[in-house]
Amino acid sequence: MGLSFFFNSPNATSHLSEFILHPGDGTRSQQNALIAGFMFLQIFGGHFGMPLILLTIVLSKKVQKNPMLVNFCVCWFIYTTSYTLVLYAGKQTGPEPPIELCVMQAAFVYGSPVLTSMAGLALVLHLYLSLQTAKGVLSRAAGGWRFMLLLGSPYILFLIFTVAMVVVGASNEDTVSRSRYLFYCTINLPVVNVTPATSGLIMLVVILLEVLTGIELYRRQKALKNMARVQQDGPPLHLFVRVGIFSLYSVLSLASCIGFWSKTGDDFPYIVQASLPTAAFVIFGTQQDFLRAWGIIAVARFISRPFRRRSTSKQSSAIPVALPTSDLKRQDTVDSLPTTVSEKDSEKVLEIV
Repeated sequence: MGLSFFFNSPNATSHLSEFILHPGDGTRSQQNALIAGFMFLQIFGGHFGMPLILLTIVLSKKVQKNPMLVNFCVCWFIYTTSYTLVLYAGKQTGPEPPIELCVMQAAFVYGSPVLTSMAGLALVLHLYLSLQTAKGVLSRAAGGWRFMLLLGSPYILFLIFTVAMVVVGASNEDTVSRSRYLFYCTINLPVVNVTPATSGLIMLVVILLEVLTGIELYRRQKALKNMARVQQDGPPLHLFVRVGIFSLYSVLSLASCIGFWSKTGDDFPYIVQASLPTAAFVIFGTQQDFLRAWGIIAVARFISRPFRRRSTSKQSSAIPVALPTSDLKRQDTVDSLPTTVSEKDSEKVLEIV
């Protein structure tokens, strides 16, 4: 095996994940560095970025209010909360947290990947169905049972998995601990592998729907030109693009699920797991309507104004041309005429010149 991702010690022969799974093998400074990096990626995206997006959607009139996108952001907020419960309780290091807290966090940790995967599937399915008619199948049925079922499906799965894991953890308290893992409480039983397996299957469906959506957009050559008109009742085109980009990142998440499931000991799954909320924030938070609502576009234009003026002055600078004196006089006189001057008056002025 090669060197760890974080450490460059000549004696380091294990992967990052092996150190995480055996926290006692590292020094306190190494543990703190890993915890800080993992929690920063989680909190920046899930507890800073997602609330910022949600508040902007609620308060700003410049942002289109898509209920599926709101649902998606709420799920990532819950995802981050699951991984930071022990941190916020002040039990991230030191003695083991109370068993009730540890069981609750472990249950949330095993339920949240399914939650966010299903939220992604609901968003992609909504976009795909919106292409089937001009106004969108689900947009017309907003408030109907189909729309509400799609909107609530992530929370239904989350509740099922969380309750199941609470029962498993409470029945096997000796298998629940934080010391077995560096960042959060886990349940040391094979049954928990159902979480990455389910999440991975959902991600496969998401990727398949993204491919079908791309094919549908490609077939409709006029769709890209007329999307602005069509999207009066449906999602904007840029949302399709950004969901596609995030779905590509979901491929990494799928590989991450496989990594957890197969226990290969690679560093990859832990890095992807921590970066998912931040990736979601960056991809969806850089939409033009959000940047405009936050004033970032205005600031960028203000900063670039001197450069634009300089560029404009260079483009508009006249090229000196040698002309006869009579032509110059004639041109100056004609240029000074009002734009509404009649043809007869123009002839009189030329006679004067």
